[in-house]
Formats: sequence, C-alpha cells, structure tokens
Amino acid sequence: MKFSDESIRAALRGRHSVSRFPFPGLPNAEVGVRLLTDAELDGARLQAVEFCKRNKVELTLDPEFLDRAIHREVISRAFVDAQNEDDAFFGSQDDVAELDSLTVRTLFELYAAHQQAMDPYAYCSAENVEGMVEALGKSESSVAGLSLFDAPTLRSFVLSMASKLRETRQLPK
Repeated sequence: MKFSDESIRAALRGRHSVSRFPFPGLPNAEVGVRLLTDAELDGARLQAVEFCKRNKVELTLDPEFLDRAIHREVISRAFVDAQNEDDAFFGSQDDVAELDSLTVRTLFELYAAHQQAMDPYAYCSAENVEGMVEALGKSESSVAGLSLFDAPTLRSFVLSMASKLRETRQLPK
C-alpha cells in the first residue's frame, strides 16, 4: 500500500471534514472549522514568526507572545463559513487580532477539539493505548521522540490516552 492508493486518500479526505460550532458568545451564529494541512500549519507558524520579527518582539521577555500569534494564524486559516466551507470565516489574521483574548482562546480550543475528533488515536482500542503507555515507559528515547511533536499534538495525544485509560481503569471522571 502506498500514499497514492485510493483507500489512503479516501481516509485522509474524511479527516478533512468541517465541524460546526456556535461562535463563542453568539449561540445563533455558527462557524465551521477544518483541520489544517501540515503545510498550512507550517505557514501559520512562519507568519507568526515574521509578525514577531516585524514588531521586534523580545520573546525572552514574553515567551507566550509567539504562541498567541500562532493561535491567531491558525484561527484565521482553519475557520470557514459554516454555510459555504470554501469561504474563510475571517478576512485576515487582522480580523482575528481584533477579537478579545477570551474569544481567541475559545476559538483555538474549538480548533483543538476538532483536531482531537479527527485524531486517529482518539479511536485507538484500550489495548493499543495500554501498549503505547507501556512502550513509552520502557523506552529511553521516549522524551526525545515526544519532543518532535508540537504542543497541540501532544495535548491531543495525552487527552486521548487519558480518556482510554479512564475507560479501562475506572479512574474518577
């Protein structure tokens, strides 16, 4: 089986479906959110870095500044018109920057929730999760391997694993 096989392509297309959510604070307004491609995510990160450079931001003074800039870029790219998925919801990253910080945080959490829903690990069997946990605990290179992933991916992975472990071990909810 290769990347070009139709079965692989069909499975990936399914993960690019749009989820719909109420716009934060406006229950009658709906927004669509889609999963970004890896290239789009890289583009969002690069734009955020350029934004920091243009504004001469000293990231050592405010290390969260870059994260917030990345979040705004992701939001501007991932959110679409709920009625017409081909149309962006925001005209530009500047539109996102005009939002209050709570709305930006909530929108990014909606993107993360959509990302988790599309995550193939979210549908892992409890046995597979147990095996991954055991392998991570035994491997000396676990920390090095995990460091290759970005924070949202790690968060999604941890949430998925914790959910499965809760199911199998009857942990408090």
